[in-house]
Parts: sequence; C-alpha cells; structure tokens
Amino acid sequence: MCPLTWGEILKMFLCKHRTTIAISLIIGLDRFIFNGFRAMIVLFLVKSLLYPDAKAFSIYGTLMMLAFLTPIVGGWISDRYLDKKFSIFIGFLWSLVGSLLLYLDKTNFFIGSSLILVGTGMVRPSAFPLFSDLIGRDSSNRDTKFTFLYAFMNLSTFLGTLVCAVLGECIAWEFTFLAMIVANCAALVVLICLENKPIISVKEFSQKMLGLCLAVAFTVLVFLFFRSGFNIPGSILTVVLLSVLVFCFIRLSTLQTDYKKLEMFGFTIIFTILFFICYEQSGNSMVLFADNNVDRNFGFLAKLGINFLPTTFFQLVDPIFNLILGSIIAMIWSYLERKNITIKIFSKMSLGILFVGIGFLILALSSFFSHEGLVSPLFLIMGLMFFVIGELCIVPVGLSFITKIAPQENASFYIGVWYFSIGIAQYLAGHVATLVAFNENETSLDVTQNLVRYTHFFNELFLICLGVTATLYLTSRIRRINLG
Repeated sequence: MCPLTWGEILKMFLCKHRTTIAISLIIGLDRFIFNGFRAMIVLFLVKSLLYPDAKAFSIYGTLMMLAFLTPIVGGWISDRYLDKKFSIFIGFLWSLVGSLLLYLDKTNFFIGSSLILVGTGMVRPSAFPLFSDLIGRDSSNRDTKFTFLYAFMNLSTFLGTLVCAVLGECIAWEFTFLAMIVANCAALVVLICLENKPIISVKEFSQKMLGLCLAVAFTVLVFLFFRSGFNIPGSILTVVLLSVLVFCFIRLSTLQTDYKKLEMFGFTIIFTILFFICYEQSGNSMVLFADNNVDRNFGFLAKLGINFLPTTFFQLVDPIFNLILGSIIAMIWSYLERKNITIKIFSKMSLGILFVGIGFLILALSSFFSHEGLVSPLFLIMGLMFFVIGELCIVPVGLSFITKIAPQENASFYIGVWYFSIGIAQYLAGHVATLVAFNENETSLDVTQNLVRYTHFFNELFLICLGVTATLYLTSRIRRINLG
C-alpha cells in the first residue's frame, strides 16, 4: 500500500472539515469587513467629513452600539422566519449594497453604514451557533476551539485593518469601500459553494418573504435612528437601551426553564458590558491620543518616503496580538484541562477586566517618560497588549459559554442579546470618551497639556477597572454561580 502524500492528507482533511472551514471563513470575512470599517471611522469622520472630535466620538459610539444591537433583531428574524444560512446570505448581500453606496459617494455615510450594520447583524447571531453545532455542544475543549477561532477572526481583523484602514488613510478612503465590496462578494461565493443546492428555492423564498420584509423595515429604522441617534440626550438613550435589555431577559425567562443558567447568563452580560466600556477606548479616545501625543516619527521611515507612521497602524496591533496570544492562551486552557485544573468562567472574566486596567495604568505612566508632550509608541503597544489579553479572557470564553447553555432553537437570540449588551457598552464607551474630547467651542491645549489631560483620564479608568474587578469577582464567588 502506497503511503499518502501531504497533498492527499490535506485533501482528506479539507473534505472532512469542509463545512467547519467554510463557516470559519465566513465568520472571518465578516470580521474583515466590519472591523476594517470600524478602524477608520473616527479618522474618516474627522479628516474627510470634517466633524469635530466630540461629534465624531458620539457618532462612533452610536454606530458601535447599533453594530451590537442589530444582532438581537437579526437573531430573532433568523430563528423565527429565516434559517441560519439564508440569514447569513441576506446579511452579506445587505453589506455589499452598503459598501457600494459608500464607494460611490462618501456622503452616503449614514445609509451605507446602516446597511452594513444590519448586514453584520444578520450574519453574527447565525454563524456562531452553526460553528457551535459543528464542534459539538458537549465537547470538552470548547473554550480551546473557540479561542483558536477567535485567533483566526483576529487574523481577519488584522487584514481588514491593514487593507481598509491603513491603506485607506494613506491612499484614499475609497480604497476602504472597494476592499469591503470584494470581501462581501467572496463571502457570498463561499456560502453558495458550501451548499450542493441553491441557498433557497422559489417556494422557500415565498415562505420567507415576511422575514425579508422585516429585514427591510429594520434597515429603515436603523437608518433613521443612526442619522439622528447621536443627538438624543445620553441619559434618555441609556435608559431606553437598558429597558430593552431587561425586556430581553423577560423574554428569555419564558424560553429558558433552567433559571440557574439564566442567572449565569445575566452575570456574563454584566461582565461583558463593564469590560467593553473600558476596552472600546482603543477605538475612541486612544485613537486621538495616538494621533496627538504618540511620537510617530521614525528615522527609517523617512528613507522610505514616509514622514510619520499612520495613526491607523496602531489599530493593527490589536489583531496581531490576538493572533499570537490567542493561540498561546488556547494552548494554556488546553494544558490546564489535561491537568484537570479548572478556572471558573467568571474568574477568567475578572482577569479580563484586570488586564485592561493594567493597560490603562501603562498609558497613565507614559507621561513620566514623555518628551515635549510626546510618548514612545511602545507605551501604547504595551497597553494594547494587555487589552488583548483581557479580551481573550472575555470574548471567546463568553461565546463558548453562551452557545453551551442556550437552548438550540433559540441560540441565535441568545447570541443577539450578548451582542446587544456589547452594543450598550460601545455606546457608553463613546460617551465616556467625550470626557476627554474637545468640543467645537473649546480651544485646543498644547501638546504637553493635552498629554496631562489624557493620562489623567487613563489613570481614572485604571482605578475603576481595579474596583470593578474586585467587586464582580467577590460577588460571583458569593453567589456561587461559577461554572467551568
């Protein structure tokens, strides 16, 4: 019997895991599109559309809130009226149209962004339950598999940020939208090739017409809200968002008979909201901190004809660290499982918030090593590294846990609620960032005074993270709801 060649072994592996690879690729393309878009938003608004800092932060916060609100409606439409694969197809189709509108005219920002938001809201709550079913709900190493998936997702984020944000800033913003169009087309091709039959038949299309009408109506509502939502008083909108979250839990209580699991899901939501309020400063206040107070002038770049490092370069740091550290942390979880050492889920999440706090501490200390108001980029890179470690203790672990405890017939809705909680955090993070932003009527400080303003802000966030970590960890221990 002839031994198999490496090519034959690879072919067998691809055939056996064809669906898993395809779903992972679809999740990765969604990350490429949205996170590439996300990384350039603040600079695009400030430098291309000429919005003031505070307005740009508010729009960014509203956009990110909607990005994580739309999955709750997308998940509901998927569960009730559309199947998961068709929901993913509609999501990428919506995103394709939105990207095309932005490419044709940047003044289509609000309508184009609304289509992308609803598109990603259709994809995310359906893709993760599909992946969860493929690896098995009772798999002993779910956290490890989800962490490896998360590392792959961040490779996609890295590529999306590089192509959509960095090259968009350095060449032209239209390049961003063109790359998004190509990625959406690639996702649609992968999804069509995954099926040996059409995504939907004519008969099924008529049956799913109500779901499509709901998706169109929801897109209109998102557009109307996004166009004016950042002008709504923050206190009113916060109350509305929290009320919606409470309603979702009331709805979940009618779907979930095991109230112990619902209570643990509630704790997961609390950890997630508090973590992302802090973490999302990397896309808010830290972007302009990098633009104004980080020394981006390197001698070797001048030889290449580049006067300074693009601000969006630092958006690449997050996915790079996620890719490297994600694999390491996945192996750590796997090693601990083999040694029968269990770290409870809320202990992992407490560590996540603590690591983000350490990142803020590094940024706060950077002022002691500044020169003429500028700090070394190493401080920002080290701070972002701890942000990523915290993220890896929260997101893949949370996804693994939620898809495990959620009833299979309502898994998309559970994922949607989790994403909605991140949306609330994104919105609040935008308003937290305005505490350090300049408004239209304010006079800008010099570089040194600006550095003091930012580092004082980061120091306060470090102290808050420290207090939140201790409070949540002790509360979860007292309630005895930790689950490995």
